Amino acid sequence: MVLWTIFLCIGCDQATKAIARAVLPHGGVHSFAGGVVKVRYAENKGGVLAFES
Repeated sequence: MVLWTIFLCIGCDQATKAIARAVLPHGGVHSFAGGVVKVRYAENKGGVLAFES
């Protein structure tokens, strides 16, 4: 169960990173809900679990 949870977390992390790279413009901002929610592309190459793909 623990290994399944770890692999699920890593898989979700890598999937959301791939989606962000494909959809979000570098340096741009996407606004949702009338500007209440803003999503900006950013990278932290030195962070924990910052796997290169």
